[in-house]
Amino acid sequence: MKDLSLHILDLAENSFLAGADKLILRIKEDIPKNQLILIMADNGQGMEETELASVTDPFYTGRNKKVGLGIPLIKYNAELAGGFLEIFSWSGIGTYLTAVFEYDHIDRPPLGDIPESILSLITLNSDQDIYFYHWYNGDNYEFKTRDYREELGSIPLDHHEVLEFIADDLKTNFRKLRGEF
Repeated sequence: MKDLSLHILDLAENSFLAGADKLILRIKEDIPKNQLILIMADNGQGMEETELASVTDPFYTGRNKKVGLGIPLIKYNAELAGGFLEIFSWSGIGTYLTAVFEYDHIDRPPLGDIPESILSLITLNSDQDIYFYHWYNGDNYEFKTRDYREELGSIPLDHHEVLEFIADDLKTNFRKLRGEF
């Protein structure tokens, strides 16, 4: 995958396919420590120990499809960029994934369009809870679909005007956080 936003999209969709109704996404950009850390946690069905042991194998798939490269690819990219991948999973509880990259490593994939990926997740999974936390050199931004849902009442998150507002909020705060304003 050409950037981390696409990894996030792929892994998050796998979470929702595994029955998750809650996804936590954390991005930490710590330039002084030369680290980019991606954390994803869900409350999906989780994995048994045997499945967890095989999940980083590019030839393994947990479904009856010829897919399943999401975790092996992010592991490969993290290791290529001087980092690592850790994954923990508990059957019936959920999965917790951490990918660490050297921030300035020439082989680290760019972040990509994080706001657009989150918006796509909301559009496709508007009834699920998505918690997004982005930390950039000590400043942070939080986005929670639950907050929007409480504010909007019966108006669905996938209503086109709501999605336009959310898109603007995500893009504006992403740029502001990273000093791109």
